[in-house]
Amino acid sequence: MPLYHFHLRTPDGLERDETGLVLRDLDAAYLEACATIPGLSVDLLREGRDPMACTFVITGAPDPDRILLEVPFDERVRHIGRPTTPASPAAATALTRAQRLIVELRAEHAALGRNLRDLQALLAKPPTASPPTG
Repeated sequence: MPLYHFHLRTPDGLERDETGLVLRDLDAAYLEACATIPGLSVDLLREGRDPMACTFVITGAPDPDRILLEVPFDERVRHIGRPTTPASPAAATALTRAQRLIVELRAEHAALGRNLRDLQALLAKPPTASPPTG
C-alpha cells in the first residue's frame, strides 16, 4: 500500500508532513483529509489562524514530491459532516472503516481520560507508612 503525505498549505507557507500515512488508495487519502479538516480547523481557530485559507496538499508514491490532490479546507468547512458520496466501492468501504475507527478512537480517548484522572487521584493521596521490617 502506498504512503501518502498530507502537507498543510497556509498563508504562512507549506507545513510538510514528514511522517505520512499508509493507505489503500487516493480515495482513502481524500477521505482521511476530509475527516481531519474539521478538527484541525478548530485547532487553527484557537491559534488565531484562518482555516478557510488552508489546503491539504496530498503527495505520495511513486514520487513523494508529486502533488496528487489538493483539498481546500473551505470545501469541507462549509459542509462539515461526511464527505460527499465516494465515487468507488473502495472509497465507500474506506469511509465506513474511517467512521468506525473514529468511534473507536473516541472511546479509547475517553478511557484514557478516565485512567489519567484515576492515576492523578492516586498520586494526590499522601503516601501511607510502611510497616517496619525486621
